[in-house]
Parts: sequence; C-alpha cells; structure tokens
Amino acid sequence: MLFAAGLSLLLLALCYWLIDIRRLNENPAGKWFLYPWLVFGSNAIFAFVFSNLIVEIMLWIKVPAGALVNPTVPASPISAWLWTYRHLFARHNSTEVTSLAFALAFTAFCFLPSWLLWRKRIFFKI
Repeated sequence: MLFAAGLSLLLLALCYWLIDIRRLNENPAGKWFLYPWLVFGSNAIFAFVFSNLIVEIMLWIKVPAGALVNPTVPASPISAWLWTYRHLFARHNSTEVTSLAFALAFTAFCFLPSWLLWRKRIFFKI
C-alpha cells in the first residue's frame, strides 16, 4: 500500500512540474494532451454521478446469459454489465487487455456527456 501511495505522490509531483512549472498547458501539444482532464475536471461531479448511475442501472437490468457465458444454461439471468463485458470484450477469454479495453470504452462513454456539457458551458457546482 505504501508503494502505491509513493507512486501516486510521484505522479502528482510530475503533473505539478509539467503543468505549473514547465507550463505544458500553454503550447498546442500540451493543450491537446490535457484536454480530456480539462473536460472531466470541469464537470467532475456530473462525471462521477453519471458513471455510477450507468453502472447501477446495468447491474440492475437482468438479461439472458447466452452460450458465451453459460453454455449449459444459456437462459440463466446475468446483469447487463456482465453481458456487455463478456459479449463485446471477452468473447473468447478474459485477460488484462480485455479488462483494460472495457475500462477505456466505459471512460470514453462517460466522457461524451461531459464533453457535451462542457461545450454548452453547463457546469454543475455544489
């Protein structure tokens, strides 16, 4: 646990050095690189609530498993979340790469409404 905390602090120090000291956000490549963090950070509350809402709804919805998940009883119910993972990302085997692809796809899915709100200058604040 201390190793992960140390890596997190090193990453935070690197971000501070790149953005605040080296002024990475002032050149075109830096603006392009930091754009997703700007969009997510502008509506962080919305992104958090939206992602949790989608996960909860997909866990609540039950669909037939299909032959990929349960070949002996394909009509057994599973969550839409598991169905999406097994049928769209892990069709043959579940590996670290399929899990990464699923996580990146879900992050991109959550990015789209945040981006639309950012483009229309709608920001949620507490």
